[in-house]
Amino acid sequence: KGGEGEEIEMHMTSDATWGGKGRKDGQSQRGGLVAAVNRGGGSVVRDGKFVLRAGDRVVFYVLRCKIAELEGILS
Repeated sequence: KGGEGEEIEMHMTSDATWGGKGRKDGQSQRGGLVAAVNRGGGSVVRDGKFVLRAGDRVVFYVLRCKIAELEGILS
């Protein structure tokens, strides 16, 4: 359901809704998945204590029908 997915790269701002919140196993509840995170020029290994921070570059794999919703909660 929801069609095919695609990857989206976003920059976490200091006022982003997800900033300072953990995402267990990279899972989103909005039809997406955190695929990769770059912080300070290096890759971040996501674990049970992982928290998104302002300045992170985040790559999401998201269903096309959920792209606008994801962009709205991250910006």
